Amino acid sequence: MTSNLVRRLPIENGVSGWETISQRLFPLKELDGNVSADWLVIGAGFAGLSAARRLRALRPGEKIVLLDAGEIGKGTSGRHLRSDPHSRYRHIDQRRDRDRGADHGA
Repeated sequence: MTSNLVRRLPIENGVSGWETISQRLFPLKELDGNVSADWLVIGAGFAGLSAARRLRALRPGEKIVLLDAGEIGKGTSGRHLRSDPHSRYRHIDQRRDRDRGADHGA
């Protein structure tokens, strides 16, 4: 039986799981001077990235600026997104499959 007991709290070491396994596809630019845009999205967490992506799909010809205080993917959203969000539920699937087998005489 698995225990859900917390053994230690997460620590802030500055590197998210996603940053560890991925490569940057484009260089990040610091804001330098005035920037003109049709849309400004402030914050590059889940909500900000989703909004910018949706705007790009709906308004492909318009300039969208995504602004964040730090590097994209290194904030709270990036640190707390698991690489396999359903991994802790695997034991439920295994138990269900075992129980189904018992019901059918396997």
